[in-house]
Amino acid sequence: HEVHASSAGSLARFKWTIRREPRWRHIGGRPMAALYQLYRWEVLSQMAFGDSKFVARVKVFPFFPDAPTCESEATFTWTLSRLCDA
Repeated sequence: HEVHASSAGSLARFKWTIRREPRWRHIGGRPMAALYQLYRWEVLSQMAFGDSKFVARVKVFPFFPDAPTCESEATFTWTLSRLCDA
């Protein structure tokens, strides 16, 4: 994965890359754009690896304000780890 330096900071880079409209165009190259607004989401599966790490597969159904009748779905695999004990 590529990291690009930005003098404006990482949040500005995120907004430029992910939130630009229309989000539905070329979404394959920036799938995180599907997470900005959702009709719904569902957890497909999850698997724990010890006490501090698990993997979840999540399906999302994005909403695109400029194409409200558009139907789309995307599946993500998230690896979540506990950074410290609470």
